[in-house]
Formats: sequence, C-alpha cells, structure tokens
Amino acid sequence: MDIAASQRHRLNRAVNFAFSNLSEPMDLRDLADTACLSKFHFCRAFKSHFKETPFEFLWRIRIENAARRLIFAKEKSITEVSIESGFSCLQSFSQAFHRKYQLSPRRFKQIDTLDFHLFSPSAPQSEVINRLNIALPAFGPRDLPVRIEKRPGYNLAYVRHYGSYGDLDGGISGAFRRLEIWARTKNLSFERREWIGLCPDSPTLTPPHLCMYDAATPVPEHLTEDATVSIRKIPGGTYAVLEVPRNLRLLNTWQWFVSVWLPHSGRTYGQRPCYEYMPGGPESSIHLCQPIGP
Repeated sequence: MDIAASQRHRLNRAVNFAFSNLSEPMDLRDLADTACLSKFHFCRAFKSHFKETPFEFLWRIRIENAARRLIFAKEKSITEVSIESGFSCLQSFSQAFHRKYQLSPRRFKQIDTLDFHLFSPSAPQSEVINRLNIALPAFGPRDLPVRIEKRPGYNLAYVRHYGSYGDLDGGISGAFRRLEIWARTKNLSFERREWIGLCPDSPTLTPPHLCMYDAATPVPEHLTEDATVSIRKIPGGTYAVLEVPRNLRLLNTWQWFVSVWLPHSGRTYGQRPCYEYMPGGPESSIHLCQPIGP
C-alpha cells in the first residue's frame, strides 16, 4: 500500500472518530492520535486532503449536528443539544451557532420540520430560499410504509466520496463501481452481497463539496485496508426503515422521511449513522435506514 493510501486511511479514521464522538470533549491531539500522526503532520495532511483545517471541520460538524437536533429532536432543550454536540458552555454554543446560521438556537428551533429544507445558511434571516430547488414529495405513510426494526452492526469496507448527494457528477455511482471491482478481486460472494451507502451529512446544512458518502459493503474481519478501500465499523440499533424503488428521487424521499414521517411518528431522532441499504446490489431497491432513539 502506498503512502498516499495509508495517509488517507489515517485521516478517515480521525473523521470517523469525530463523527462517532460528537458529544465528547475532543481536541486536535485526540484527532491526531487517532490518525497516529504528529499534530503538525496531521494538520498539514488534513487541510491538504479536506480543504478545511481540523478545527474548522470539528466546529462545523458539531454545529451541523446541533442544527439537526434542534429541528428533529425538539423534545431536547437547547442546553441538552449543546452538550450532545460537544459544547461545554451554552453561551459559546449560542455565539458559534449564530455566527454560522445568523439565527439564535432558540429561533432556529422554531423552524418547522417542513420548512427546514427551505433554509439556507447563506440567506438573510428575512429570506427563505430553496437551496436544493426540490419540493417535498406529496405522498404519505400509506403510500410508503415504514417499518421499525433492529438492524445489525457491520464491519464495512468502503470507498469515500465527497460531493453532492444528487450524484450529478457520477461520484457516488463511481465509488460503488470501484468497490464492486475490489470485491471481485477479493473473491467475495456476490450471490447475497449487501451494499450500504452511509450519508451522515444534511445537504441543507453541509456545503455540497463537503457532503460525505461512503459506498460500503460488509466484509469479514480478516480483510484489511488497501489502496482501494478503508475499513470501519458501525453499530447496530433500532431503525425506521423505508423501502423505495430505485427510480424514486432519493433526496425528496429522504426529506419526506425525516421531515414528515419522523416528527409525526412519535419516535425520537437517533444519533447513529443513517444509511441506504441495498440487499440486491447498487441497482436494487433501496432501504432508507433512519436511526431512532434512544
């Protein structure tokens, strides 16, 4: 494995660690140690690879996590949300949040879930702009039945892509193609192969070029990282699952799932990764898996 691939895996581990421990105290030393790099080397490599510094990245994902929870976990107080997003001081959280979104956490919390996807971080408070230029689908639970189920944890080989979740540039489908070629070289069975797309960001809150998507497939524990794939684990838990045909617009459907179904379901928003599960390969129907609390 070449030096570039080894460094990419190290940086990916730091990113995964940050997303998995948003409520915990965390600083540059913690991220650098997770990547097994010196702080100086880690900062240089991180900025070169991701086009933002480790501090900018950590600050951004904490604020974005808080914004999601203010909208979709309205049963939580602002203080609880700030703590669960890694802020030890409510005042510093409020100042950071206002600097990012030009709204106080209290005002942001008042946004209806249906209006959330019309929000634009760059717009003045008086404007509501449809950043994605898409509308919420008009169908309801009877048209798209949602089931609640326990989902297993996975040991995943993945190819990470950064870019718009709409896949307009073919980046996500290209990541799955690279993963499929790799899986064939490892003689992994395709008869019952599962494919998973991890999508931790919100396209309403995260700039498109920073949206992260992992094209992944479960693999045995003995397989290791190489020039093509990284390895990560995700925990199991309780999920709301919505099966949709391949030809349905996924961004619209995710929006309906989270903005319409979830708030009216009586369920609470979960902190585990949400993902797209494809039991029959990347061309099969897609199961949208939204974690629910606790």
